[in-house]
Amino acid sequence: MRQGDSFRRRAAVDCVLAASILTLSAEPASALLHDPAAPCAEPSRSNRGALVRDALVAPGRDPMARSTQATARAASEGPATVPVVFHVLALDQTAEGGWVSDQQLADQVAVLNASFSGATGGASSPFVFELSAVDRTIKDRWFLLTSGTRAERRMKEAQRKGGRDTLNVYVADLQGGMLGWATYPWQTKDNLAGDAVMVDFQALPGGAKAAYDEGDTLVHETGHWLGLFHTFANGCEEAGDSVEDTPAEASPSYSCSSDRDTCTADGLDPVTNFMDYSPDACMFAFTPGQAERMSLAWDTYRA
Repeated sequence: MRQGDSFRRRAAVDCVLAASILTLSAEPASALLHDPAAPCAEPSRSNRGALVRDALVAPGRDPMARSTQATARAASEGPATVPVVFHVLALDQTAEGGWVSDQQLADQVAVLNASFSGATGGASSPFVFELSAVDRTIKDRWFLLTSGTRAERRMKEAQRKGGRDTLNVYVADLQGGMLGWATYPWQTKDNLAGDAVMVDFQALPGGAKAAYDEGDTLVHETGHWLGLFHTFANGCEEAGDSVEDTPAEASPSYSCSSDRDTCTADGLDPVTNFMDYSPDACMFAFTPGQAERMSLAWDTYRA
């Protein structure tokens, strides 16, 4: 990864912030696919080893395969506005206790817009993220959050807002070495209340997760929320991540090695892709094929 990529991303985010007027309210107002109905959990890339190896389960049937093959159904043109609701879960009103600042949330929305617009150097997509609401809750059972627990289910049932087009982001101290997790768009039919993205409070822009403090965890998880798999899904097999223009990758990347090549198929590993596991400084791009798939997922499941 070239150091200039990180500087380019920061410049793009600064431009988005300068062009946006965000009003934050502090008042009260979840990738590896184990099966098509399972949420996608991201092992913390600072705690690798067994956690990561245990999670490397390739997706089976792609729930979008039929939609992707339906040539009569093209992705919509024009912008797709995504309302964003932040649910901040905290232990207390300190930064260490999860009480993230309004500025961090504004910066995170700017990172989303820069990344999905292509301003950071990748393909552009039609998604425009607009802050809709922020609520804050002090509750230790929700702050110290583990994927798949009763506490997670009850929290979502109590706090989720909007329809299937609304990106509900829960910010907490994620347990089990996780940076984040997300639900896929095809899950909204059976469980709208559970539809959400989770992100560790220390992985927001300016957070304390070294190498993962530029906001790309939420970009990655939102990619899942819009139907993307990891770039290393299915390893070097032909199915891959169901996107034709992402090079095959046998395993996740945890570095910025630009010459990494784990499959014999054409192309080096996509270590700069938002759907890999590389550090934030390496990531800056979606491919045109990924942008097309996300647009189709939006039209099919969320619009």
